[in-house]
Amino acid sequence: KFRYGYKKHVLTDGEGLVHTLTTTSANVSDTREFPTLIEKGALQKGVMVLADKGYTSKTNREHLSGHGLKDGIMRKATKGKPLS
Repeated sequence: KFRYGYKKHVLTDGEGLVHTLTTTSANVSDTREFPTLIEKGALQKGVMVLADKGYTSKTNREHLSGHGLKDGIMRKATKGKPLS
């Protein structure tokens, strides 16, 4: 689906300092840009990576694990079932 515009994907530290910034067209899925942010961010092993549920995917969770990073990506609810 085509969307006019752009999206910014930003990797910051806990104090809000920007470490990585990428821009994509609006129709690019957040999940596809996640590995690029992690690679460019050069994070230390053991760091918790927090992300909204737009970045959730099995591949992204495995990417974090493969780089020794902690998974803090929000999870999406299954339709009709609460997250609790």
